[in-house]
Amino acid sequence: MTLIRTCGRNRPTRSGFTLPEMMVAMALSIGIMVILTEAFKMALDFTRVANSQKVMILQLNGVSASLSQDMRSEHFLPDDGKPNRGVRLSDQFMHKVNVNSQNWSAPRGGFFYAYNPQPTSEGTDAEGNAMSYATNHFLHFTSIRSGATEKDQFTVNSGGTIYRSNAAEVAYFLVPMPGNPKTSSGGQPLYNLVRRYRLVAQTADDINSLLPPFTTPLTPPDGEVISVPAVNPSPYTVNTLATVAKMLPAPTSYRMSFTALTSAGRIGDDILQSNVLSFQVLADWDTNLNPGVTTTPLPVNYSGGNTNYPYDYLTRSAINPAFDTQPNTPGISSTVPQAVRIRSLQITVRVFDPNLKQARQNTMTFAK
Repeated sequence: MTLIRTCGRNRPTRSGFTLPEMMVAMALSIGIMVILTEAFKMALDFTRVANSQKVMILQLNGVSASLSQDMRSEHFLPDDGKPNRGVRLSDQFMHKVNVNSQNWSAPRGGFFYAYNPQPTSEGTDAEGNAMSYATNHFLHFTSIRSGATEKDQFTVNSGGTIYRSNAAEVAYFLVPMPGNPKTSSGGQPLYNLVRRYRLVAQTADDINSLLPPFTTPLTPPDGEVISVPAVNPSPYTVNTLATVAKMLPAPTSYRMSFTALTSAGRIGDDILQSNVLSFQVLADWDTNLNPGVTTTPLPVNYSGGNTNYPYDYLTRSAINPAFDTQPNTPGISSTVPQAVRIRSLQITVRVFDPNLKQARQNTMTFAK
């Protein structure tokens, strides 16, 4: 018998993917890509939010720094007959007007004016705290610096010439943002917080150092870097702390007028913060000690619903929604708009981020 030997090759087996396996792999890949995309998007959103919040915080810190420097400075010329020589707001014992012959006398130089009618109520927050906002509050006062260094002076540039003074009129107020249709999520308009100041001669001896810019009568809005009388006949002059202290009616007024304080785009304006929702000024005060006169009542306490206590709006029951350290009638102390002694002020600035649709606020307390 003949044996026939057959020769064969061992063919290697080839592994492959089945269709279900491929579909599962594709699904897993797509899932991983979606997760990575979402993670990347979340990282971008977090960075965007963090950067926006950082900018907002830095801007609010800048507002706080500016307010702190102006508010913590001296506001009045020294007076040896008053506590602490009468240079601070809390040293003005206006609550003693016509009380037991302790008649208070107005500062001989400098002033402090506050306009803070009742804020608009927003109800309460989740913790039961009363919420409110104000867009018509403003502060207007004199600020006096030590002048120890050039950085500790008020400085302006007029026509390339630098002018410096230890004293200035300073105002903080809100103006609507021009050409900006954006509003908050609740439809509330947005504002710019403006700081405006004018150099003031500390005493009559300092007038000449601020006179060179004036070759013609200087009235607003011209030459708004230095405080001048509303009517300034020749020989031209500039205001001193003693002249701006006077509360005089137009056209003989010396201070920046209310119109000047509420108009935007003036020379010497610094926009401290944009997209502002509220600039609110509240006070803690001692009311008049004379039981025989009608006075502004004390701040409403917690039980009365004021969660800002001891701070409240000064003009709670007053006809005139203003506070001034100068009498309405010069020389007659009993005509001061509010016969109270302000112990401290609380200022709250609330801003809105149109991109993030978030609001943030900073509350500052100035106890002087």
